[in-house]
Amino acid sequence: MIKAFLVDDHVLFRDGLKSLLNESGMIEVTGEAGSSAELKQQLKMSLPDVVLLDISLGRDSGLDVLQFIKRLNENIKVIMVSMFSSEDFVMSAIRNGADGYIPKDTPRAELVAAIEQVCQGHRYFPENIRNIILDGVISKSRQGSDAGKDVYQCLTSREKEVLRMVAEGWSNQEIADQLTISIRTVETHKTNVMQKIGAKTVVDLVKFAIRKKIIQV
Repeated sequence: MIKAFLVDDHVLFRDGLKSLLNESGMIEVTGEAGSSAELKQQLKMSLPDVVLLDISLGRDSGLDVLQFIKRLNENIKVIMVSMFSSEDFVMSAIRNGADGYIPKDTPRAELVAAIEQVCQGHRYFPENIRNIILDGVISKSRQGSDAGKDVYQCLTSREKEVLRMVAEGWSNQEIADQLTISIRTVETHKTNVMQKIGAKTVVDLVKFAIRKKIIQV
């Protein structure tokens, strides 16, 4: 029997997912949490085989929780379960050690198969997510082969949005509210932007935005 742990800030979703998995006969939900604090407390008592983790947990970042789980025990498998399937989210999850990534509307049979597969040491990504991953790989390959390409064009659409808003003086909270994402996710996007453009400080980021005429001064 596979021991699963659910992490999602929506109780109704957790309840439905728990019933679905327990009825499979192959998976037992041994714990659940609605925040990173609840998860950390419960994992002190027992460790599951797999964690089904929402990438957005209100004010918490699912990516931070993913990193915590992998640091705690790298043998725990983690499948991101999210309604967000943009390249930004998928690639960030993979970079942080996710063993799988599936949409929240995934059919039960496929969800059970995904859990079984990652618990056997494999990764699981449905076709639409694989296409997103492939598009990201191809895009990076093209960027790498074109040395003269403007680094700004290497940013994702969401990263460009965050760059502009930071340069205009928006706070992390204001950006999070406007884009309907967590503050942690805003910070992740900002870090990715700074790494890609070679900025060490927010001042460098603002200078870049001015130089590229992203904002007017």
